[in-house]
Amino acid sequence: MGPKPFVEIEFSTNKDYTYYVTLFSNKESGPWQKYNEEYNQNVEFEDENEKIAWEKFVNYSENNNDEFFYIQYQEKLQGDDTFVWKYMPPSNFKIVIYILDTDEIIYNDNIYQTYAFQSYYQAEIDFALGTIFNIEKNYNYGKEILALIIRLIITILVELAIALLFKFRGKALVIVSIINFVTQILLNIALYIICYYQGTWIFPLILYYIPLELLVIILEAILYYLLIHKDDYKGSLLLYTIIANVITTILTFIII
Repeated sequence: MGPKPFVEIEFSTNKDYTYYVTLFSNKESGPWQKYNEEYNQNVEFEDENEKIAWEKFVNYSENNNDEFFYIQYQEKLQGDDTFVWKYMPPSNFKIVIYILDTDEIIYNDNIYQTYAFQSYYQAEIDFALGTIFNIEKNYNYGKEILALIIRLIITILVELAIALLFKFRGKALVIVSIINFVTQILLNIALYIICYYQGTWIFPLILYYIPLELLVIILEAILYYLLIHKDDYKGSLLLYTIIANVITTILTFIII
């Protein structure tokens, strides 16, 4: 539930090999920990190949003279495919690949960062040469714009439904729609800027979100009061604004 930082890497390859991808980190991240023989006795695997990949990463990490190490998250890919670390990815990382077909490890020594709350990269793999190259930031603006549009539609529909429950009709509904559209666009632009520059740390996002949402409630309440003139609505405008924004905030954190 709620917005989650992630790292996504889109791979282009020259062979349809099966391979496992992980990110070596210079520190542990949440539940993702360095292998410890005492605490990792009961690791479960989906199949034997996953176990083989895990063992390869553990052994390579233990024998690699580097401050970056395996923290036990990996994904199975094949050919042109996409790797996504969805929960608490490392802030600094190196890309490491185990090729199942050739029983080889590819280790890229360059250090990359989670440059945004949701960090997108693209990379190419040459299995013959055993290299990962052309690793570049590839922020998915289209995906984020689509998510914004979906949130706007849901927010407006929900707030209109609540407005109907408050017996708003006619011009009042039109005003509610327009004001919501404008305030939600401004709020989401502000949040996207914050997300982009805050990396994977969610708490600054929450700290910014709360005062921004309060500002939206105040602004909407003032505009409703000034533009919706019927006395029948005056007493319920502030209550409606608070309830509508609280409900849509909860829904936003669920669906993001």
